[in-house]
Amino acid sequence: MLQLTNCAVLRLMGTLAFNGRSCVQLRVFVKGGGCKGMRHNFCLASCRTVGDSGMTRLGVRLVVDPLSLMYLSGSVVDCGTGVGDARLVVFHPSAGMVCSCGASFAPA
Repeated sequence: MLQLTNCAVLRLMGTLAFNGRSCVQLRVFVKGGGCKGMRHNFCLASCRTVGDSGMTRLGVRLVVDPLSLMYLSGSVVDCGTGVGDARLVVFHPSAGMVCSCGASFAPA
């Protein structure tokens, strides 16, 4: 499964509060694209679909579909580290190669 850092949880809580939303989940998924062939993406989802895996940390729920979980298992969702970087990033130790901005990867 994936892990959420405290920074990612706090950022999501702030985003949800700012937008007046509460019972929402963060969906992490993989699709083709980017300079290395595959990108990880995020969206807010109101419900789980059949087969999703999920975890909750400090009231924030993360869900991932079975295909994406094959690529992202053992990864960590964290905050970006650049100056003024407000995005979430995925660090996945099992990726073969990761692009310089961290947005895309090649499977190992």
